[in-house]
Amino acid sequence: MNPLSTGWRRAAAARAVEDARGLTFLPGRPGPRWKNEGGRIAMGSVTIGPGVRVWAGAEGDIDVGDGTILEEGVELVSWRSLRIGARCRLGVDVLVMDTDLHGPGGTEADRRPVRVGDGARLGSRTIVLKGVTIGEGAVVEPGSIVVRDIPAGAVFGPPPARVIERGGDKS
Repeated sequence: MNPLSTGWRRAAAARAVEDARGLTFLPGRPGPRWKNEGGRIAMGSVTIGPGVRVWAGAEGDIDVGDGTILEEGVELVSWRSLRIGARCRLGVDVLVMDTDLHGPGGTEADRRPVRVGDGARLGSRTIVLKGVTIGEGAVVEPGSIVVRDIPAGAVFGPPPARVIERGGDKS
């Protein structure tokens, strides 16, 4: 990667992340995007792919452990607490959120912590929603939507698509 590009990415990260010195940036565009609205973003020795987006709201707290890889297009959103352990791998376009961003009719959003244990693997286009804990060493297959806890060492797969309505009749 062009040293100027690496320097620019590190400088942008330094404005949002507590200590950006351990970050490694994979080549490609667009570069990562950081949005810190007064919360906390802490990352160890983490590999950041192109197009990664990290957003901490005013009370958000994001912590990503050493040896974790955030592949292209990963998005982390925290308005409360989001913890990703060490040696995790989040595949392309994974979305992890500890909030709904807003509640019904503009009421305050429901915010619940998210935890991803050490060594967990989240397949491409997985969505992890608020209040979920994914155990150490768990594997989440691509395309999954995680709304409940997954125990350590478990393999979680998405349900196959199914017909929910036929010609106006709900199944």
